[in-house]
Amino acid sequence: SKNKIVIFYRYRTKYESAEVNQPAKEVEYTLTVHTGNHEFAGTDGRVLVNIIGTAGDTGLRRLKNSKTHFDKFEMGHKDVFKSGFP
Repeated sequence: SKNKIVIFYRYRTKYESAEVNQPAKEVEYTLTVHTGNHEFAGTDGRVLVNIIGTAGDTGLRRLKNSKTHFDKFEMGHKDVFKSGFP
């Protein structure tokens, strides 16, 4: 079954991640990021995600390689990322 993921983000904020004491199996996630159509929407900066679940979190992970666009996070883009996380 598919799990729904809610992504919370902050700009220029340091994150701390919880430690998980049990080994976790790796799960592949598909993350879709929609960039708005407003003037100056988009970024060339690093975008990081932290997926939080009942067993802990993934820690901050950088979204590097979009499956849909070479130049990711640009105005009006829908970027898709596939990543395996423990």
